Amino acid sequence: MTLREKVLKAAAWDAKSIRKEDDVQVKLKQLLGRTIVEGECLVYTGTIKDTGYPQIYWRRKEWKGNRLMYLLANGELPQGKLICHTCDNRKCINPAHLYAGTPADNVRDIIVRNRHPLANKTHCKHGHEFTPENIYVQPSRPTTRRCRICLKEANDAR
Repeated sequence: MTLREKVLKAAAWDAKSIRKEDDVQVKLKQLLGRTIVEGECLVYTGTIKDTGYPQIYWRRKEWKGNRLMYLLANGELPQGKLICHTCDNRKCINPAHLYAGTPADNVRDIIVRNRHPLANKTHCKHGHEFTPENIYVQPSRPTTRRCRICLKEANDAR
């Protein structure tokens, strides 16, 4: 059984309360027809927005590919939740790689996977190197690094 066939089979949920099941299967087949398999990812090859996410129109609405696939595969979108990737591939629409998470979960994933724009920063804005000895982590903001030299200079200037 191919990965596409597994996705179609897994998405055979009872969709009567939301929309007709045949409409869901038709859209799933259209989406899967525009994918290529890269490892375990189903990479969407249709329109990609400048944010890197697939742009898909369905029922007169523009959807991000991950949100639409999650809806089609699971039957509903949890209110107030983001649809996050476990694979870190924005173009992937494999439902097995998608989960509903909070904005905090999403930021935590970004930091853990080293995708945060400041995570790779090696020096503070004044040119001091971020070393274990020179980093201060404020207890109330554990994801923020501060330069100890700059903090000392700021305190001395007061």
